[in-house]
Amino acid sequence: MNISKNTFLFIGIGVYVIIVASLGMIAFQRYGEKDRVDSELVTAQQNLARANPEKLTAQRAELEEKFDQITLQYDAVKALMSQEIGNVGASSIVFDIAESSNVEVIGLSSPSAWIDVLEDINCTVVSIDIIVEGDVRDLVDFITSLNSYLPTGFIKSIRMNVPEADSETEPSADILLLIYTYQGD
Repeated sequence: MNISKNTFLFIGIGVYVIIVASLGMIAFQRYGEKDRVDSELVTAQQNLARANPEKLTAQRAELEEKFDQITLQYDAVKALMSQEIGNVGASSIVFDIAESSNVEVIGLSSPSAWIDVLEDINCTVVSIDIIVEGDVRDLVDFITSLNSYLPTGFIKSIRMNVPEADSETEPSADILLLIYTYQGD
């Protein structure tokens, strides 16, 4: 079978038209994709211009400074709560405070310590039940001093007994004190 030159020419032109049409479709798709990418680039540039990088950098520095301050505060509280205050040491502090407040300790009991979780932190808790006698002002001074000298202490309850003025009984206070000590992670 002999193919004539004209047939061969028509086939060549047909293949050429198909190739040109395919390339045209590919170019058209690329131009559409380029328009979409250009549009996204303009939107991103507008968002970046609105973001103000200097403001974000300043805000980040401020947040890092606050984080550092909070970390220092956390470490200070952790160190304070890590100081072990046993029954004997706490009892000694109670007697010293009583002496400086002019009250007399007439009862002091401390059952064994236990573990408690305070705000998701494991702590040892020492409970001390203190009964003191003295003038009402001195009792108040004693209670206030307990809070000052035992920063990890928490006065759970106070029962004051203030008798009538003509009574021979001295005013007294029954105080339940809890002392927390950090136990580590």
